[in-house]
Amino acid sequence: ILELSGVDYLSSAGVRVFLTLLKSMGQSGKQLILAGLQPYCREVIKITGLSDAFVIRPTLEEALNLVSAPVES
Repeated sequence: ILELSGVDYLSSAGVRVFLTLLKSMGQSGKQLILAGLQPYCREVIKITGLSDAFVIRPTLEEALNLVSAPVES
């Protein structure tokens, strides 16, 4: 989980870091969850077409609930 509520700017370099993390975590079977995205950063993710690549939750609490929820079989 990356808690980003204090981040109000996201450059292309930041997007590349997210993509590197996403690839690395995906190879190990884990998810990268972005929590608390500010409007500008959310728009950058949307414009770059990456909204579906990341799990995005509005708050850290919701992100934590996602990872602590029991897995259905």
